[in-house]
Amino acid sequence: MNPGPHVLTHRVDGDGSPLLLLNGGMMSMAAWEPIARRLAARHRVIRCDFRGQLLSPGPPCASMEDHADDVAALLDAL
Repeated sequence: MNPGPHVLTHRVDGDGSPLLLLNGGMMSMAAWEPIARRLAARHRVIRCDFRGQLLSPGPPCASMEDHADDVAALLDAL
């Protein structure tokens, strides 16, 4: 049972048009650091840890739809 979307632990760098970087299953948002730093010169770079993945609390999502709901909630919050 999904209790609803969660606002994920995230980081925003730079200014300009938004660019969302999503992790693979065994990654954290820190893995994007070398790339995000360069992209932030031209974009507002948004990255996050998924629920249950390192810095975002809660149990891991049961489905891709739950992940999508969490990411949408983050973008709405920003």
